[in-house]
Amino acid sequence: MTELQKRLFSDSLFSFPAKAVLLLALALALATGCARGPYLVDTAPAKAAGSGEISNAKIVSIDGIVSLDGRGYGGATIELYPFDAFNAGKAAPVATITAVSDEDGRFLLRTRTGRYLLLAHTPTHFSYFGRNPVNASSNQRSTSLPLVPLQQLEKIAVEAGEESLSGRVLHDNLPVKNAVVSLYLETDRGFRGPPYQSAAATGADGRYHIAVEPGRYFMVARLRKVGGTRGPMAPGDLFGTHPVMPLKVTSATAITTDIGVVELPSAERMSRFLSRFATLAGVVIDANGEPVAGLRPCLYENPHLLNDPVEVGQPTGSDGKFTIKTTRSGLFHLGARATLGGPPISGEPVGYAAHVPPEGLRLAPGSVLTDLRIIVRIAP
Repeated sequence: MTELQKRLFSDSLFSFPAKAVLLLALALALATGCARGPYLVDTAPAKAAGSGEISNAKIVSIDGIVSLDGRGYGGATIELYPFDAFNAGKAAPVATITAVSDEDGRFLLRTRTGRYLLLAHTPTHFSYFGRNPVNASSNQRSTSLPLVPLQQLEKIAVEAGEESLSGRVLHDNLPVKNAVVSLYLETDRGFRGPPYQSAAATGADGRYHIAVEPGRYFMVARLRKVGGTRGPMAPGDLFGTHPVMPLKVTSATAITTDIGVVELPSAERMSRFLSRFATLAGVVIDANGEPVAGLRPCLYENPHLLNDPVEVGQPTGSDGKFTIKTTRSGLFHLGARATLGGPPISGEPVGYAAHVPPEGLRLAPGSVLTDLRIIVRIAP
């Protein structure tokens, strides 16, 4: 192990996820000569242990946007951790699924169905998905990952029995009054429900202090603007987690560290933020160039138009024309189906886009693709 690798795995200011990011960056640099990685990560189903066969686990997609100060942020690393392993402290870098946000902050992950923890990192910022854990039994759309600055962490030697956690709650680098910092022993319920321990509400300086016993804690800060300490949070409230998860307090040690929080947006604000649509338009025709009515234009992640489409347009009329608007970014395959879901059946008319790259159409917010042609043939 090199000195750099030893330092990455030493007891430092970095949480496990941050170490995973650094290790991933090191591995990519060694393997690719520091070439920039793809924004889309396409994960295949895992092989069944010892069998060499591909499992039949369903593949789902998780898409969303990473933002900073209300704008999409490119180049952030998005991480998806198997939740049960993470909650038990057993996750390892090799178990993560990662992607990098594009220049508009958008990302797309594909993974097997399951329960995951969704995080984002840059060298200087961190984000925790507010609806963690993600129950990915179906496609998850428009997940929001707002970034906050990473804060320094200082360990101070104290007398045994005087262990504590202290620091400030910050919003836009300004102290937050009346915020409550709480400790949880696990992330199983996504920090919902009664905490293990809480500090008194912060004063005008945003400072908190909690006397604790040695152990491992997940630290959360909240400000409910309507008051109270229980119940679901509302738009305008402030919420944040400490990026070191869990934060380990050893005997005879006090830790000083700040916590960054973000404002929970209203549904209207999120709609405006996520609604930079890509537009696809064209015509569905048969082999003779005649328009075909009654087929729905669809976007798929699978080039053979298998599984459920990720976007579906209105059925074509007598002129065969179609339009699809989507907030998705990445590579997608365009087709037209009379029935949705499952493979085409014998005798079914199925349309495939003509004259497009084999990897699919690349979509980005605001992009417009017109004069597309979908040519219909009968499935054998």
